[in-house]
Amino acid sequence: MFDLDQIKRKVLKVGVYIIEIVFVSSFLLVSLSHAASIVGSVVFRGEIPSAQEVRIKKDTEFCGETRTIQSLHVHPKTKGVKGVVVNLVGAPREVEQIPSIEVVLANKDCTFVARVNAAMVKQVLQIRNDDPLLHNTNIGTEEKTFINVALVEGGTPIKKRFKRPGLLRVECHVHKFMQAYIHVFDHPYFAVTNEIGQFRISGILPGTHRIEVWHEYLGTLEVEVVVPSDEEVSVNLQFPGE
Repeated sequence: MFDLDQIKRKVLKVGVYIIEIVFVSSFLLVSLSHAASIVGSVVFRGEIPSAQEVRIKKDTEFCGETRTIQSLHVHPKTKGVKGVVVNLVGAPREVEQIPSIEVVLANKDCTFVARVNAAMVKQVLQIRNDDPLLHNTNIGTEEKTFINVALVEGGTPIKKRFKRPGLLRVECHVHKFMQAYIHVFDHPYFAVTNEIGQFRISGILPGTHRIEVWHEYLGTLEVEVVVPSDEEVSVNLQFPGE
């Protein structure tokens, strides 16, 4: 026989699911109808540090005997900084949308491409080797390794989903001079500046938001921005420099 209390609990539970689904759908419609964008640039007008000259000890016939490494790339005209990660701190996470596009990390010409990347939790990372030699890609934090894999010439790309948010450092244990960074977020409101220091973050709900800016050499900045409904807000951020 059926237990009436169990039947009631199941009906109530289903009712909660229905209410939650309707709420999320309504939230999504409201969000899309009032979503705004933040566009802007990140600049640096200070003195650019000298590039680092590194002597290569392995695979010199392909990688060369030396490598010039510059961690700060500033456009000569706009003073915009390339490779700055911009994101909304404390962004709402009511609706989770995982990008279908894969984040590609290529070993190319003894360099990680791209040097700075950003992704979302559960998004797929594709690691590939475009060089005619062995590479090793080690990704993680000081406390935990996300992946450590050897990549042979012409091998099949390795794929893995990001599990948690945080800043990941990328290194090649075969070629010590190779390094890169991947920022992983638990929301979709982030961007990486282009060659002239520009960025765009779309789909933002109206209100007051905190923007965090990170660069591997210049450090971090935070600023508050008021975002009206259905509008595009322009923000120009500048790293301090002497």
